[in-house]
Amino acid sequence: MKTLFRTQLQIDGVASTYEVVFVDDAYRFQPSEGQGPEIRIRREQDEWHPLTQQADGLFQQCTGLLEQYLLSQH
Repeated sequence: MKTLFRTQLQIDGVASTYEVVFVDDAYRFQPSEGQGPEIRIRREQDEWHPLTQQADGLFQQCTGLLEQYLLSQH
């Protein structure tokens, strides 16, 4: 499982470092230091779908970062 990129997410006002990987047709945000929730998101028919429950603001952070990453790959 190769890390696509590392990033900082703001969760409850605290910055946490995450590694982003692509596994089982989903993007996974995994906490680098073992603290914080794992976030899984899938893209289907040009729409992002959360596979784990999280606050809307966190989902928006993650999808924004994924959009930037995907655009940089073209």
